[in-house]
Amino acid sequence: MAIPSDWRDFLIQHPWAPPRILIAKYGIKRYDIDNWLRGHPNALQILDPERWRLTRDKPAAKIRGIMEKAWKYYIEEELGVNVAAPTAVLQLIRIKTPAQPFQFLVDGHYLNRLPGYATWIADGYTRVSFAVCNIWPGKTYADERNLLPALFLQTKKMALDRQDAIGLVKHIYLCFLYGMVESSEDGKRRFYARYKEHGFITGAQLREHGMSALHLNSYGVSSLLEAVAGEFAADLGLQGSAASYWNGQTFRKNNPSINWDQCRYCRRRPVDLHHLLPRSEYPELAHDVENVVPVCVQVHAAITRQTLDDNFRQAYSKAQKAWLKAGPGDRTVGFDEVMSLAHRETIGFSTAGQKPHSLELRPTTPWRFP
Repeated sequence: MAIPSDWRDFLIQHPWAPPRILIAKYGIKRYDIDNWLRGHPNALQILDPERWRLTRDKPAAKIRGIMEKAWKYYIEEELGVNVAAPTAVLQLIRIKTPAQPFQFLVDGHYLNRLPGYATWIADGYTRVSFAVCNIWPGKTYADERNLLPALFLQTKKMALDRQDAIGLVKHIYLCFLYGMVESSEDGKRRFYARYKEHGFITGAQLREHGMSALHLNSYGVSSLLEAVAGEFAADLGLQGSAASYWNGQTFRKNNPSINWDQCRYCRRRPVDLHHLLPRSEYPELAHDVENVVPVCVQVHAAITRQTLDDNFRQAYSKAQKAWLKAGPGDRTVGFDEVMSLAHRETIGFSTAGQKPHSLELRPTTPWRFP
């Protein structure tokens, strides 16, 4: 949309815009705005300043509504990002902290009124990533595009555990470099067959898609790729004794009526098949459909490599005991809360309040957040 040549038309189109934007864009003075509004009651009625003025005492829902309009304008018009374009994710993760006159977009006094912001920041993620993933384009968009807060290049979450780094490499490869659409099995086979080829996946590609140079230098690109290949091989049933007992592909084929392609808890792709009660301790439950759930790759990696904190481990152990005591059809329910905790600690958001996937027939349309 073209920017109006007259500041009054701009304000009518964007009533959320604070005076500082008009002053910066059109070279007017604050009193020009005040005088116009005082002399034109119809304009004052149309603009409804009390509704659109951003103040700290406004209810969270109204602050969010104003910020959503402002972020949409800033991303689309000021930055020129077409969020529907294939390259949008790479553009969004590169957004820097807005400078004046748009600095209010990341003002903590306003953002702190929104649910989840304090936890988001405490987990080391940026204000820009919170806005993009939770305000506009928002959570549904971020989930559909596999946009994680850890991908944003300005993230403050520098102390990334090695297993988290491995999970991030898997996510970048499957979602962006491979372009996984449905099942991740083909992508895993391709990676395992070719990951040692020179130039197949480079550090530059990983950095372009959000990996920190610090993490790549700390753990080494080759080491991370080797670890990813090992996990993919285990998933494909290509390693050791696991091949004779468990094969994810075979399990999927033996249970075709169940949707294994999206995380049961957050609906993200790609996924790994996760045993709630591990195969090493409960081999007799390895093929029990209530013991196997599709979980997004980063959360799966964090659980299996035991990188989450003591609170999670205690909650997970309690859920396992509940699974063993529950009757058929009710065994996975006890993991809903603990999996929400795992998602918050691993990828920066909670699944609390969302209804998990039921183990039913595949839907005919893609899953959407309620």
